[in-house]
Amino acid sequence: MLNQAKEKIEDTETAERRSEQDRRNRQRRSSAATLLEEGMLVFSQHDTGDQAYIVKSGKIEIFTTVDGQDTTLGTLEEGALFGEMALIDNSERMASARAVGGPAEIYTITRGRFEEQLAGANPFIAKLLHILAGNVRANSDLINNPEPPELDTSDADE
Repeated sequence: MLNQAKEKIEDTETAERRSEQDRRNRQRRSSAATLLEEGMLVFSQHDTGDQAYIVKSGKIEIFTTVDGQDTTLGTLEEGALFGEMALIDNSERMASARAVGGPAEIYTITRGRFEEQLAGANPFIAKLLHILAGNVRANSDLINNPEPPELDTSDADE
């Protein structure tokens, strides 16, 4: 009797997992991918961000531009998520993204869909995302501006 109840619970859990997996698969199939030709920008550094992206195929280069010089931060491939920082903390984009090595396809995650998913998350997780995003941005600022600010010592002599 106990084994039958245990099997029934396991069957229910398996069915729920399959149902959730089927829902996600339908959602992926119903989301049209955007085709990018090589060199096409997804977004530019300092843009306001209201979307994140997932690489469906091809490669996406993440890069920064300082004094007209591009620096590659990384190259993303199938399944990689990018552009999410702007959705988490409503700040401008820290880098640019473009298709490299040929055409690429990307799925778009709108702010509405992102917030819908976040609303169902534990509030602790949502807060943790904001903290982590702030830490990444602070570290990025340190890397991009390594010289400490000059201290005003004019009052020290008085």
